[in-house]
Amino acid sequence: AVGHAKYDFKDLRTVAPLTWSNNAGAGGIYSSAHDMARWMQVQLAEGKLADGTALFSEKSQQQMWRMITPQSIPAPSGPELAPARANFAGYGEGWSLSDYRGRKLVWHTGGWPGMVSRLTLVPGEKLGVVV
Repeated sequence: AVGHAKYDFKDLRTVAPLTWSNNAGAGGIYSSAHDMARWMQVQLAEGKLADGTALFSEKSQQQMWRMITPQSIPAPSGPELAPARANFAGYGEGWSLSDYRGRKLVWHTGGWPGMVSRLTLVPGEKLGVVV
């Protein structure tokens, strides 16, 4: 994929490729939709691959999804958004944690100039979505 952005807020152009060689841990992971789906399945299966082999333990899974850094929750910008306001928000071990209408969300975003992604897990529903 090649990122695109508007230059001078009008002309859509491709974005020149960049390197994250000095910061790969923060933005150096490249993946396909297929691979992201497999990663979500492993996460929702508490660390087990499709054949039952453990990639990481259930205890490690619980630790990843435990809040370490609580975050404040701003008031909604309008009264119609009040039902969607999170009850909690914070950061775990590599995952953002919050809830939506009482369901726990485990998620993270990614970005590169001209591109953005978000992976969200709803563990209680065994649901994962990546865009």
